[in-house]
Amino acid sequence: AKLGTVVGSIDLARVVKRDDPQAALLLGTIPRANRGIIFIDEINRLADTSPELTDVLLDVMGTKPGRVQIEEAGLPVVSLPLETGVWAASNPDEDPGPLEDVRRQLSDRFDLSVEMGRASEPGMIRRILECDDFDHPRSAPDAPAIGCWPGRMAAAALLAPRVLFPDELVELLATIYVDFDIESIRAMEAARTAARCRAALAGRSRASIEDLRAVLGMVLRHRVEVATLANILRYVDATQEKAGSGRTIAALMPGCGRPPEGAWPGSDGNRHASGCSGDGDRGGGGC
Repeated sequence: AKLGTVVGSIDLARVVKRDDPQAALLLGTIPRANRGIIFIDEINRLADTSPELTDVLLDVMGTKPGRVQIEEAGLPVVSLPLETGVWAASNPDEDPGPLEDVRRQLSDRFDLSVEMGRASEPGMIRRILECDDFDHPRSAPDAPAIGCWPGRMAAAALLAPRVLFPDELVELLATIYVDFDIESIRAMEAARTAARCRAALAGRSRASIEDLRAVLGMVLRHRVEVATLANILRYVDATQEKAGSGRTIAALMPGCGRPPEGAWPGSDGNRHASGCSGDGDRGGGGC
């Protein structure tokens, strides 16, 4: 992958056209993927082998919508807004190591990190082998059964924008962000979105603390240390347990929401007790 093929470059075919030569741009992979999906293999190698492409991805994934800028000598700078989903794969056991250790800014742009291990259950292997090699549809392609994955995904896609994320879960995310000193608020936004999607997949119109607990590992695995993630999950478990006993989540978080007593067994009680003293850049000021 080269900068010109990924971002865009001069369309040489139109420049040298005999009848009507024109100075025009040939769009690259990223702008052509607008409203679609980009897949990047071995992304953990990208920061070392192509740092300029890493910088491009930071622009593409940094905001919503992102942008790509094409600069060619002799032509005006072209900046294109775009929205695309970026999916990537990497092998953390190969040099230069896991994505989060290579370029944390790029790692933070990914909402979720899903750990894929070797399949170890015979039933799982059997399900893989039962897939049709020739991809014959089991039902009409335009009318998938609701019980199968295409049908569930289609139904969830329609429901997800309408799934309610309760105020007490917003408060819980805000507390986690401040008290555990999370560097990026993107993590909290990703947790909210993923929890709503999980509820939609289950056919529910309201996200629950169980949904939030289920996605936090994927949201935070590539953003925080292992010990911090374990403490956050213990805190959520303790909050969920006490909320289930009849007390509301909000009642468990006085002030700016310090964790309840005993939420982190074996940890230093003052480790994450930042209260209201966070700096402005981290969004920790005030209650």
